[in-house]
Amino acid sequence: MLLFWFLFGRAGAAFGTAAGIVLGFSVANFYKIQLRDDPLLAIDLTTVGEAGDILSRYQLTFHWKIGVTIFAVVFGLLFAHFLMRGRPPGRRVRAIGAAAVLVCGAACAPLYANDTLYDKQVAGTELIDIWSDMQVYVSKGFVYPFLHSIPDAFPHPPEGYDEEQAQALLGAYEDGTIEEDEQVNIISIMLEAYMDLSVFENDRFQLSQDLYAPLHELQAECVSGPLVTNIFAGGTKDTEQGFLTGYTDPGTYRSPVNTYVWYLRSQGYTTEGFHPGGGWFYNRKNVNEYFGFERYLFVEDFEVEDRSDEFFFAELKEMWESRDKSAPYFNYSLSFQNHGGYDTASTGEVSYVVQGELSDETYNMLNNYLTGVADTTQRLADLADYFRDCEEPVVLVFFGDHMPWMGNGNSGYTDMGLNLDLGDQEGFMNYYSTRYYIWANDAARAVTGNDFVGEGEAISPCFLMSKVFDLCGWEGPAYMQAMRTVSQRLPVIQSLGNYMEGGVITQTLSPEGAELAADFSSLEYYWQNHFAYADLISD
Repeated sequence: MLLFWFLFGRAGAAFGTAAGIVLGFSVANFYKIQLRDDPLLAIDLTTVGEAGDILSRYQLTFHWKIGVTIFAVVFGLLFAHFLMRGRPPGRRVRAIGAAAVLVCGAACAPLYANDTLYDKQVAGTELIDIWSDMQVYVSKGFVYPFLHSIPDAFPHPPEGYDEEQAQALLGAYEDGTIEEDEQVNIISIMLEAYMDLSVFENDRFQLSQDLYAPLHELQAECVSGPLVTNIFAGGTKDTEQGFLTGYTDPGTYRSPVNTYVWYLRSQGYTTEGFHPGGGWFYNRKNVNEYFGFERYLFVEDFEVEDRSDEFFFAELKEMWESRDKSAPYFNYSLSFQNHGGYDTASTGEVSYVVQGELSDETYNMLNNYLTGVADTTQRLADLADYFRDCEEPVVLVFFGDHMPWMGNGNSGYTDMGLNLDLGDQEGFMNYYSTRYYIWANDAARAVTGNDFVGEGEAISPCFLMSKVFDLCGWEGPAYMQAMRTVSQRLPVIQSLGNYMEGGVITQTLSPEGAELAADFSSLEYYWQNHFAYADLISD
């Protein structure tokens, strides 16, 4: 307002302009949250055309609070115009004043952009869910979070990025086509905090019963290997989005972006999924639409709030049975049941762990975690049996998103005697690895000519879909074809700056590996920012 006073020389014009900008954006933010459970960010200004298209599908209801605000603005405008007549003296003073305001604004910019400061300023935590970006945004008003979002509105290309070179890298390939006689249905499941802890048994940690027996029997019929994630005990969306997009460092999405979901949809696949959590969490309600899912269900889409795996796997079967059987089918779903934390004060009637030297807290945590995992494991085996004799070809892909949480400071893992030393390759793999499993019924094996059995290499989530396509005998989109050359030499690429080259985790690549990594980084950035499936978006 002070800036506009120096520019215009009148208090009424200054107040009216500032109020028009701030409150105009605030109203847009209000309706965006009402319609999509998603606040207004600076990056949304780059998709104003799409926003207009979205608004045309809804009927906006005038809210009385907006009426009160308009009245207050009009009153303030009239008050300033008639009763605040003072004007800055001369053009020189006005120019100096405007410059001083801009300098002060620039000096404050780092404070508004500071993530640590932003994360601390959360009001009314007892009234909101701090895991909801939208609710955290609202708790800070409108101006602060909007200004904080401005740096993210500008793309940050990788060092040495050359758009023409990246386009040429991608242009060396053509999208493959999945012919009708090559089509198989894909059911992919990311299991919350699911991990086979039996691989960590040692002198301090022993299972008292073989709860993983159904998994190991199923594993013998799978291609399976380590999935080296970017995260530990949290950050589910990172692994999820890496699998669906093929990107090493998933970002914040505000508009449609190239994914493997869109590619499968372009090949005639029905694309849908289910998560028994809230659609607001990680903004999945909107992001999954941007990713190309035609339908995605959340807990709020059901009359009963049930987050159990009993409900989850039953709904998966229901979605399969009610699908459009005239089209091939892709389903990506995410469970909730084994989400931490796990009770440390008591445990259930069934013991899955030999207590030995384990503390009571660790013993209880493990038993409570494994109680859910035992149930999940049996339901996975039952799902494979459900599809086993199905006449339709089905490929089942399942994997854990990250290791389970085991106490503050990893106290439970320390108690278990587990090596989590990130400076040691074994500790690094223990810390970041879960496991992927790719299983196919007889019908799918016949279609693909592949037996889907064997030990797979360690890979990052961004390469997992490519692994599935390889087993299905599909070329995939041009982006996937280009990245295969990278994955053969660098099967693990972490957003944290770690790689696997020659079977060794390293931050220092060979010249050939460094060149591949740089090319892939440019290719990834280009593909993220040049959406190719606009023709699939319905009006």
